[in-house]
Amino acid sequence: TPLDRDELIAALLEGGSITWADFTLESRGRLDLAVLAEAAPALLEPRPGLKITQGIFHLDKFHLRGAPAPGLQLDWHLDDLATRKGPELVRTGPLRGSCTLAWDPARGLRAEKAQLSADFARLDGQGTPTQFQGDFTADLGKFRRRFRQLLDPNALPLTGLFEGSFT
Repeated sequence: TPLDRDELIAALLEGGSITWADFTLESRGRLDLAVLAEAAPALLEPRPGLKITQGIFHLDKFHLRGAPAPGLQLDWHLDDLATRKGPELVRTGPLRGSCTLAWDPARGLRAEKAQLSADFARLDGQGTPTQFQGDFTADLGKFRRRFRQLLDPNALPLTGLFEGSFT
């Protein structure tokens, strides 16, 4: 019998019995964010008056598999993101993300690896949705400079190095 939404969520979070089909889905590609923002402005306008003028989203690897070992591997990066608000142009360095997820009937969904990195920050994590742990570091001044058009101009200035771990 098919699982309903609540049963599926419970099985992914806590483990349980799911009958997975035997399949593999692989994909990769790229998306020009400036072209998409021009074609569908409401979709990619993070703040009023802010325009994405450049940026390529690369889906480097999307590998989804079913039985006998269900999981997902995802690798992506974003290059040359530039935004404009009025005369000000802000460029953001490359962003990279990667995750490897596996499903275990005894524990549910588990991130074997989850990473996000940029020239201003890095996050590494692993675990289940209820027991996720990892480390992070961020240069808040660089973050502020890269995303100043997205941040509230009345917010406190961000500066310094911020690092730690979470569980």
